[in-house]
Amino acid sequence: MTPYPPVRGPSRPKRLGPTDPAPVPTTPTTKGRPMTATAVPTTTTNDSFLRFAMRLDAICTGLGGVALAAAAAPLSSYTGLPLAAEYGLAAFFVVYGVTVFTLSRRDSVRAPGTWVIAANLLFTLASVAAVLTGLWSPTTAGVVFLLAGGVYTLVMADLQYIGLRRMR
Repeated sequence: MTPYPPVRGPSRPKRLGPTDPAPVPTTPTTKGRPMTATAVPTTTTNDSFLRFAMRLDAICTGLGGVALAAAAAPLSSYTGLPLAAEYGLAAFFVVYGVTVFTLSRRDSVRAPGTWVIAANLLFTLASVAAVLTGLWSPTTAGVVFLLAGGVYTLVMADLQYIGLRRMR
């Protein structure tokens, strides 16, 4: 004995008219119980820490650029750095922040993350080189400012490298 009525001959779907109700989809069943399906991603990546580190870097650098642009004139006399250099750094920080934030929103962040790490390391080296060469003859506060920027970018590069390693 079957629980379903027998099918007699080939059946064609009934054409619905404008006043007929839409058909109700039926739920497939197994032995009278509804079936459920769970979607499982075929590939998994653990890039959340790298995305977080990139976004943290982007936001802090961008906000630092805005603050530096707003306070460039008073800071220039305090740090001994030329006003043009401070405005240039401020503009670079804002553009860099927007760019890194945009890159952190991509589907794959492995390659952009690698480039951001390299850029941070390069900025760290440039900061130390600016102090060692006496490029602008900064005051003690200027030396601290330049080295603090180098330490910041080194810490960000380290966080991003940790995120990159977690992806593997």
